[in-house]
Amino acid sequence: MKTNYRPKTLWPFALLFVLSFVLHFAFLGNTNKIIFDEFHFANYAEYYLTSDYYFDIHPPLGKLMLAGFLKLAGENSDTANPPIFKLRFLPALFGTFFVLIISWLAFLITRSKNTALIAGFLTLFDNALLVQSRLALLDIFLLSFSALSLCFFFTFLKQKGPGKKQYAFLLLAGVFLGLAISIKWTGLATAGIIFTVLASKFFGNREKIKKTSISFAIILFFALTAYTLPFAAHFNILTNFDRQNFPMEQFSYGKEELQNSRNFFQKFETLNAQMLTANLGSADQNPDSSSWFKWPFNQKPLRYDVNTYFRGNTALWLLVAAFVVITLIKLALKKEFLGDKNIYLVLLLGYFANLLPFALIERTTFMYHYLPALTFGIILAAYWINLFREKAKSVFAIVFVIIIINFLVFLPHSLGLVL
Repeated sequence: MKTNYRPKTLWPFALLFVLSFVLHFAFLGNTNKIIFDEFHFANYAEYYLTSDYYFDIHPPLGKLMLAGFLKLAGENSDTANPPIFKLRFLPALFGTFFVLIISWLAFLITRSKNTALIAGFLTLFDNALLVQSRLALLDIFLLSFSALSLCFFFTFLKQKGPGKKQYAFLLLAGVFLGLAISIKWTGLATAGIIFTVLASKFFGNREKIKKTSISFAIILFFALTAYTLPFAAHFNILTNFDRQNFPMEQFSYGKEELQNSRNFFQKFETLNAQMLTANLGSADQNPDSSSWFKWPFNQKPLRYDVNTYFRGNTALWLLVAAFVVITLIKLALKKEFLGDKNIYLVLLLGYFANLLPFALIERTTFMYHYLPALTFGIILAAYWINLFREKAKSVFAIVFVIIIINFLVFLPHSLGLVL
C-alpha cells in the first residue's frame, strides 16, 4: 500500500479545510456577549494586560495565548466591552486546523488516506467539537497540542534507523506534550499513551528496553521544559498583587507565599501545589455536571446561552460508542480482525486513557471532558467505516446522511444563532 499523499488526492482535504474555516468563523461574533466560562477567560486575559495576579486551577498557557493574541490585536486593559471576535479568533483558528490534524493522526496510525479523510469529515460534523472551538475556551488548544504530540511521536516510530530526524520528532513530540499539559493537566493522558506504545513496541530485550528509556527520557525532558516556560511568563507578567483576583478564598493565602518566594522555582512549586489542592478539592455540585459513563451517549448537554448549546452529534457519538463496544467484544472473544489488530489496540488505548481517569476524579466533571476520548473514537469509527466501505456502500451512505442531517439540525445552536 502506498502511503504518500499524491497531489491529485489533496483536493478533498482542501475542501475539508475550507468547510472547516467557514463553519468556525461564520457568525463568530454574532453572540455579542461573553457566555459560559468565557467570562473567566476574558477576566484572565485582562489580568495579563494589567499585570494583576490571579489564581486559577489550570496551568497558564491557554490564558496566556488568549491574552497574547489580544495584545497583538491592539487591545489594551479596557475590557468593559470585551472584544468578542478577538477573544474567539484563536480558538476558532485552532478549530479550523484541528480537522486536518486529526486527519494526519488518523493517517499515521492507520496508514490509510481514506480513513484519514473520513476521520476529518466526522470531526468536522460534530457539533460539540465545533461549538467548543468557537468560544474563548481552552479545550481546542488541549486537543490540538495533544494530537500534534502524537502525530510527531508516530512519525518518529515510522523512521528507519537512528538519526537526526528521529531526535527531531522526539523533541517535537515532547514539546507539544508539554504544551498540552500546560493547558490542562488532563493532557497527561497523552503521556500515558506515548509511554504505553513505546513500552509495547520495544519491550522484549535489553537493547530495546534501553531504546525505550532513552526515547521517553528525551520526550519527558522537552515536555517538562515546555510545561515550565509558560509559568516563567506568567510570573514575569503578573507582578501586581494588590488586587484580589482569587476566586477560591481558601487560596488567597498563596499571594503572600508567592510574594515571599525568593526565586522562580519556589513560585513554580508553590503555584503547582495550590493548583493540585484546588483540583482535588473542587467537588462542588453543579446542576450541569455529568458522570463519565453518560458522555458516550450524549447525555446532559450544556446550555451555554439562550441560543448556544454544547451537545454532540448524537448519531456520530452513538456510532463511536457502538464501534468501541464491537471492538472490545471482538478482542475479548479473540475473533479474527479485518485490518490490523494493533491499530484497534492503539485507538482503544487512546480512547480509554482519556476517558477512564474521570472515573477516579471526584471534582465536578462536564460533558466536554469527553472530547479527547471522542477524537480517538472518531478515528476508530473511521477505520471501521473504511474497511467495510466497499462491502456496504449503501449502509454507510445512509449512516453519513444521518450524521450530516443531525449536524445540520443542531448547527444553529452550535453557531449561536437566534431562531
